[in-house]
Amino acid sequence: MGLMTTFFSVLLIMGINVPQNMNDTTSGDAQMWNGFARETITVGEHQAVVVRPSAPAPGQPWVLCFGLEIRYMGATDYEEWSPGVFPALLEQGFHVVAMHGPIEPFGSSHGVEQLHGFISGVVDAWELAPAPVIAALSRQGLLAQRYALTYPERVAALYLDRAVCDFKSWPGRHREAFWRAMKNDYGFSSDDEALHFDGNPVDQVAFFAQRRIPVYHVVAEADTVVPPHENGLLMYERAQALGAASFHCAVEKEAGHNPHGLRQIEHLMAFIIRHGVRGGASIE
Repeated sequence: MGLMTTFFSVLLIMGINVPQNMNDTTSGDAQMWNGFARETITVGEHQAVVVRPSAPAPGQPWVLCFGLEIRYMGATDYEEWSPGVFPALLEQGFHVVAMHGPIEPFGSSHGVEQLHGFISGVVDAWELAPAPVIAALSRQGLLAQRYALTYPERVAALYLDRAVCDFKSWPGRHREAFWRAMKNDYGFSSDDEALHFDGNPVDQVAFFAQRRIPVYHVVAEADTVVPPHENGLLMYERAQALGAASFHCAVEKEAGHNPHGLRQIEHLMAFIIRHGVRGGASIE
């Protein structure tokens, strides 16, 4: 992860201007983005931006991009994060929701419950599908996947871009400050306890496969920050060994960790649309 901005970058990726003082915003401030109405909302302690389609698809499908005080080197223009994905999804009747902190970024139970509260609040307030497609970049991917492991019925699909899938890979013990913060969030008393934890996404591929949770990993061949063979590509290979058809992986050749994105989005779009509509089904 680089040293630029927090999740305000994700809002900028979407082309959304963020007020300097989010406490001054109220739900319903009518503005437009790419020809679609957008407004800022507050759900509990979390602020978000909702962009509404002109004609919502049946079942009210939606995509959630959430921020966890994330910093990364990358584009500030949404066109460089899988060009055209969000406008195309809006054209297909998807709502797009961009959330930002504060949420713990390492995927501990506390962070999972914070995210669950936000998703439940959005579903209740906006009458959206009970299960969104979750789009997560980099370290956000760890929480997104841990959320899916805890609440699989509340996830229509995961779109994970250069995502962390094992905290032993990132932050890893060599990033000492992040490693200490991660141990504190999980309540680990020692490095040994953390290293023997078997709840990282890479350890739970069988669960994803059994529950048929659709997962689309985008990995970068030359990524040295979140190495694909320790994260997304490793998960995909393990899923293939299990014969799991719910896993997909796109490898960006000669690309590093930044900028995020996928050059060819057709297959990704089909994946999101196909599984996003499933999120409109009732929760049993």
